[in-house]
Amino acid sequence: MTCLMSLVIVVMNTGRGETIELFFLNCIHGNLYNKVTMCIACLRRPYLMRIRILASLEEWRRATLHILSHRQNPNQKSLVISTIVFAIISIGIFSYYFLNQSEIDSQILDNTTFKTLEEKMAKHYGVGKFGSEHSHAALAVFVNGNQLDFAIPQFQLQSKYIHFENDNPYLIHKHATDVPLDMLFASLGLAITSDCMEFNYKTNVSEKHCTDSENSMIFLINGKSHSNINLYEIRHNDRILISFGDSKLISEQLKYLESLEIHDIPKRNQLVPGKDISV
Repeated sequence: MTCLMSLVIVVMNTGRGETIELFFLNCIHGNLYNKVTMCIACLRRPYLMRIRILASLEEWRRATLHILSHRQNPNQKSLVISTIVFAIISIGIFSYYFLNQSEIDSQILDNTTFKTLEEKMAKHYGVGKFGSEHSHAALAVFVNGNQLDFAIPQFQLQSKYIHFENDNPYLIHKHATDVPLDMLFASLGLAITSDCMEFNYKTNVSEKHCTDSENSMIFLINGKSHSNINLYEIRHNDRILISFGDSKLISEQLKYLESLEIHDIPKRNQLVPGKDISV
């Protein structure tokens, strides 16, 4: 705590103009010393600066009292006191930064380097290098018996890691390892939980469906029930059914899902013009 109060800035009105005296205890952090002197240098007034290094807290206290006792002008005293308070608060902020520098810098990097939701999710889930895998799976999503059409433009090529392409309404393409379905849903504006399904892909329109006594939510992967669809990572030739509504329709929906063709993996991938996405 001594170092947090190790600087007093005093503005003196001399015949040569205003002078700033900086009193440092010898324990002050070198980087903090540099930042304070740089801040003073940036001021636009004709200040002269004098720096004194004090050996102890007692010497620091005596120097402060001496300066205050020699200021007869009330306005100058108010300025000195205000400046001291400002200096102590500033040092507290600087000191907090230096004590937590690694954590703060890490947060800054996270917010600048990973700008998009996709990249933040890729980091969160530990997604592999783009192109590290290529697999296809069929996905059918039904809401009250109506199938969601993934062939419309706002659902096509929305993520480079996992997406729909070529105006196909059901075929998922995955282009990296460790990519969960949650990344696909997020890129499409879909939020799916065990109880609710929410759509936010239309501008300023949100549509939400939740289970009740008449409507159920069912997740089936290759005909088997799955509790957490969001964290599932597709494998080649998977067939995935997400159905909200009347459970009596499941058998018909499964029959449709089984009829869908899943294309083989191409030997060579092509890059989509204007996008960092392979198909």
